[in-house]
Amino acid sequence: MYCAACGVAVPQDLNYCNHCGARVGGGMIDGSIKQNNQALESLIWAIVGVFICGLGGLIGLIAVMKHYGLNEGLVIASALTVFAFMLVIESIFIGVLLKKSGLSEAREKKRTKQKQTKELEGSTPPALPEHLTSVTENTTRSFEPVFRERSK
Repeated sequence: MYCAACGVAVPQDLNYCNHCGARVGGGMIDGSIKQNNQALESLIWAIVGVFICGLGGLIGLIAVMKHYGLNEGLVIASALTVFAFMLVIESIFIGVLLKKSGLSEAREKKRTKQKQTKELEGSTPPALPEHLTSVTENTTRSFEPVFRERSK
């Protein structure tokens, strides 16, 4: 993993860069993913709860209307109206669920784009470090005798 601020390689378990001190997004991403998963789970429970309570209420409404001896057509029309209303609420919850789950994927893509390093793409590290010349090599070369041909 690389620091987004300075481009230095940072170990996975660190939250801050050792070189520049910038926050590396590991801890923040985990927290937002947990929060997003909790929101998705609560939406799923809301969908299930509305469906179960809606069906129970619909059955109870039909039973009460039949008990009072209302017209069969009125009972069916009322039941279809309540069922349509329940389907509208379910579709809203499902739309929110799909939007949130789609946004989480888009956010992850956006985060990876924002975390680009300042390195050039396609660069490969050299196999061995370059040889550094020592100070003694430069001084000993300067003291080597220089042979000149004498002009005759």
